[in-house]
Amino acid sequence: FGVASCRREAAGSDRRRTPPHAFAARRRRNTAMRLQNLAFACAITAAAAQDTIQKHLVAKIEGLVDGDAFLMKTRPLTLALELLDAPAPGSLAVEVYRTTGEIETRSVEGHEACARVVCGDQVEQRCVSIAEAQSIKVYTLTGDKPGKCVITCWIGSADGSNDASSLEARVLGRGDELAAKNVLGLWLGHDASAALVIDGRVERVIEFERFFEVRFFGLLCESATRGEDLERVLREALREYVVDHVSWVPMWPVDDACKRDLRSAVSRANHDVAPTWVEVDHHASHATLVLHDAPFSNPLMLSFDGGGNDGVGFVYERANDTLRTLEKIEYNFGASYAKLGVFLEEVSGGIDAYRRRCANRDYSTILRCALGLAGKVMGYAGLGRVRDEWLEYARHFMKYSDGLIRIAPMERIDEPWLGRDEWGEPWERGITRDDVWKHLPVDDASNATTLDRDWAATAQRAFELEVRALLEPYFLTGAPYDGLAMTGGCALNVIANSYLERVFAVNVYAPPHPGDGGLSVGAAWQLRRPASRKPLQHAGPALFDLDSLEAHIDAFSENHTENVRVRRLDEDALIEAVADALAGGAIIGVARSRTEFGPRALGRRSLLAVPVVGARHAMNVVKFREWWRPCAPVVAVEDALRVFTTLPRSPYMSFAPKLTAAAAAALPDIVHFDGTARPQTVAPTDDAWLHKLLLAVKARTGWAVLINTSFNARGKPILNTAREALALLRDSPAMSAVVFDDRVVE
Repeated sequence: FGVASCRREAAGSDRRRTPPHAFAARRRRNTAMRLQNLAFACAITAAAAQDTIQKHLVAKIEGLVDGDAFLMKTRPLTLALELLDAPAPGSLAVEVYRTTGEIETRSVEGHEACARVVCGDQVEQRCVSIAEAQSIKVYTLTGDKPGKCVITCWIGSADGSNDASSLEARVLGRGDELAAKNVLGLWLGHDASAALVIDGRVERVIEFERFFEVRFFGLLCESATRGEDLERVLREALREYVVDHVSWVPMWPVDDACKRDLRSAVSRANHDVAPTWVEVDHHASHATLVLHDAPFSNPLMLSFDGGGNDGVGFVYERANDTLRTLEKIEYNFGASYAKLGVFLEEVSGGIDAYRRRCANRDYSTILRCALGLAGKVMGYAGLGRVRDEWLEYARHFMKYSDGLIRIAPMERIDEPWLGRDEWGEPWERGITRDDVWKHLPVDDASNATTLDRDWAATAQRAFELEVRALLEPYFLTGAPYDGLAMTGGCALNVIANSYLERVFAVNVYAPPHPGDGGLSVGAAWQLRRPASRKPLQHAGPALFDLDSLEAHIDAFSENHTENVRVRRLDEDALIEAVADALAGGAIIGVARSRTEFGPRALGRRSLLAVPVVGARHAMNVVKFREWWRPCAPVVAVEDALRVFTTLPRSPYMSFAPKLTAAAAAALPDIVHFDGTARPQTVAPTDDAWLHKLLLAVKARTGWAVLINTSFNARGKPILNTAREALALLRDSPAMSAVVFDDRVVE
C-alpha cells in the first residue's frame, strides 16, 4: 500500500509539473494509435479472481482473403488461446470494437459483428448490429484448469449473406506453435533484419545493412526496387528452407501496392510458396527476445527506444512463458537522447552544420543523420562533469523534449527544424543552440566546448535517474525478480546499464542486439518459441562471398605482388602467428566464421591491437573517427578481475565498469576519460578461437587484453565480404593483415 501510495503521489506531483503541451502531445499520440487500428478488432482478456491480465495470445489465423494476411476481411477469423495460467473460475472475454473515424455509418448499415467462444463442450455466441453498438462481449466460463479455447470473430450481413467486402478487421492476437514450424521474422524499418527460425531455433539472421553495405538500412516502400531488394536478401536468408509463417513487425503505414510487392517477394524467395503472414507489435517483439534469451527465470523486462507501432516503451514481467504488461511508458527517452547530439559541436558539428547536412534530404539520409548520434553522445559524455544545477532541466528534457524542441529527425517534412517553446507553441523560426542554453545557468568562465561536454555528462546522468525512477517501484515491491532484462535501442547505453546494476544490486542483461535489428528474432519467437536458451551473438551468416575467397585473395596478391604474403595454417599455428604480430604492434583485421548478430564487433568482424600508447589513435585514424571516441577492450574472463574493479559478465559489450589502477596504467588506450571501458569478456564457451588468442597474447604481453573495434570502412556498417576486408587492408597503411578462417593475408 505504501509503495502504491508513493507512486500515486509521484504521479500527481509529476502531473502538476507537466506543461500543457505534454498532455496535448500524449492525446495526439493516443488518437493516432486508435486511428491506426482498422475498423474492427478482436481483443481477448483472461479474468482471474481479483485481476484482469491482458494475455499475449497464441493464435492460428485462418480464412484469409486472396492470401492477404495483412488485413482480415469479412471471413471468420479464428484465434486459438491456451490459458497458460490456472485462474479461478472466471470468464474469457472477446470484444469486437468499432473504431471511430475508420468506417462511416453508411458502410456498416445492415451488418453485424459476431463472436463465438468454444471451450471444450461449452459454446457461446453473440452477434450485434454494428450500427447499434460500439462493442460486444461474449463470456464463457473457463473452469479451474488451463485449457484451449477457440475464438472466432467475423463480420457479416444481418441477412446472413456475409457480403461485407468493404469491412476490415485487424488481428490483435498473436500466433504460436499451433501451426508455425518454420518462421521468418521480418523487420523492414531502419536496421532491417530477417531471422530464419526452425522449430524455435535461430538458424541465421541477416542484417540488411551488411548485405547492402549501407548503415541503418531500411527497406522503404518508396523505393522502386523494394521487392527485388527484399527477394535478394531472403534468398540468402532462406536458402534451402521453406517457411510456413512470416511474423512481421509493422514499420509505418504501408500502402496496398507495397504490401503486394513485399508479399510477392517473400513468396518468390520462399521457393514460390506463399506463407501465412502474422503482424506482431514492436515492443512485444523486443521483449520476447529477452524473455527467451536472458539467463533469468523471473526477470523484470524493460523495452524502450524511439518508438514503434505500439509506443515508445513498456515494462513487462514473465507470466509462465509469456509476457505480462505492467506499464506503458509515456516518455520518449530514445528520441530525447539522440537530440542531445544535434547541439554538440564536437559530436555533430553543431545544429547549423547538422541542418546543412541533414535537413530536407531523402528519408534514408535523415535516418542515418539521426541514428548515429546516440552512440556518439554516450562516448562524448565521458569528457564532461555532471553539473547538479542543470539536472532538473536535463531530466525535464529527457521526458518532454518532443514539446521543448521539435527537431523531428525521424520525420520527412519540408522543414524538419520547427521549434516549439516550453508550452508547445510553435516558433516562427528554426531552433538555435541558445534555445537550450537559456535554461542552463553558468556561473564560471568555462568555454563553449567545456559547457558542451558538461551538458552531455549531465544529460547522461539525467537519463540514468529517469530510468531508475521508472523501475524503482517494481523492485521496492519485494517481487522475486532475479534479474533485469533491458531491450530496445536505449539498452545500448552501457553507462546506464552499469548504473542500474549497481543501484538495484541485481544482475542486468542486454541481448547482443537490443536495437531494432533484433526485432526479427523476437517476432519469430512469438510464433515459435525456442525449446531452450542458446547464445545468439554469432547468429549472423558467414561471409557473403565466401565461395569467392580464393579468387579475391589471388586478385589482391596479383595487384600487390611484392608486398603480399598469404599463409594457410592450422588453428594453433594461426593463433600463434597472429599473437606474434599483435605483440609486435600490428593492427589486424579478423573476418572469420559466422558474423556477429548485433551492432558491436565481438571478434568475428573486428580490428584488433594490443592497447599500448598510440594504439587507440591509430585505430581512429584507420576508421576516420573523432579523437575522443573510446576503443573497447576484449578481455579473457581469467583476467577480468585484474582489469576491472568489479567482475563484469559482458560477452556483448553491454556495460562500462571502472578499471583497476594497475590496468589503467598498463593499458592506457582502453581507458576512457571517465576511467571506464566497455569490455567484451570472453570465455571458451563464448568463442574458443578468440579465447585462445587472448591467452596467447597474454603469454607475450602479460595481459589477456586487446583493443577490439568493428571492422568497417568510414561511414560503412560492419563488413561481411572478403572483398571489403581486403580493400580496407589495401587502403589503410596502419593495418598489417587480415585473418580469414584458416589463413592470414599480410
